[in-house]
Amino acid sequence: MNKIIKITKKFYTDSRYFSFELATLHLKETMSRYTPYKMKEKAWLRKDQLILDYLDAKYSNVNFTTVTPKKNKSDNIWVFWYQGEQAMPEIVKETFTSVKNNANGHKVILITKDNLETYLKIPNIIKERVSEGKITITEYSDIIRFWLLFDYGGLWIDATVLVTRLIPERIFELPVFTIRNDLDKNSPLYYISVAHLRWTTYVFGGKAGNPLFSFIRDVLIDYNSKEPALIDYLLLDYVIEYACRRSPKIRNVMNGIPESNVYKEDLINRLNATFPDENTISLLKSDTFFFKLSYKIKYSQKSNRESNYKLLLDHSFFQKYNIGGQS
Repeated sequence: MNKIIKITKKFYTDSRYFSFELATLHLKETMSRYTPYKMKEKAWLRKDQLILDYLDAKYSNVNFTTVTPKKNKSDNIWVFWYQGEQAMPEIVKETFTSVKNNANGHKVILITKDNLETYLKIPNIIKERVSEGKITITEYSDIIRFWLLFDYGGLWIDATVLVTRLIPERIFELPVFTIRNDLDKNSPLYYISVAHLRWTTYVFGGKAGNPLFSFIRDVLIDYNSKEPALIDYLLLDYVIEYACRRSPKIRNVMNGIPESNVYKEDLINRLNATFPDENTISLLKSDTFFFKLSYKIKYSQKSNRESNYKLLLDHSFFQKYNIGGQS
């Protein structure tokens, strides 16, 4: 019943603030996720265009800042958990530990509600809307990640990313890094995001002062300061795509990012598997070392079975599979 209420509210909000067409496409997208119905490729692309047209109509005045920030540039690794490390679910504590153990000499900084303003001066309107619940913590983190990258540089890794070996130094040498995969239109991940496998927002980095980072930050601040509703839960991806369409230089940089971490979304599908799991072993031996997990999915924790999920909760996953990142 709660899901039906949420879907109804979303349809109403889309129709009121954006368009009936977008509301219909979002409804089809939801049906495609929870029912046998599959949204057509043309419909996915139409939804993308509607949202990009909206951004262009409202935010074409946002420019690309090229002034290099005066703060100390860094190769830090940034992780965000608003409530702080002690409030992390056990699986997130394990993924965070994997980042620290595989940082390859780079400083890992956990950004929380208590230390955020040590690094950034957030506008009052944004802080107020966060406290009022008008901006979610996820949306807040989108602003924070690209502001940190613009001011300091380095690498942002979502707290739910498991890192299974030392992060290569070459990543920190690139002007922009993210996980880019082969643009395979047959992949189930191709159409569900306007990124079309060209980037992932949960691993993103680069050099301080990059105009891409300031543009994303400024659009998101502007949007979250005045818009009455979130146009799409993947707004960040649309802003990145909008930046690529506005700037040929940025588009070329993004297109030049090397492909990596092909199996980034696969380990999450093996968390219910029983140790030792051959598919998990194959994933861990592959070239992929960033794996996106989730604390929101509940898996079996039967005491008589060592599932991958249970090993992560027990903080014994790395030891059992004899891979890097052991505490």
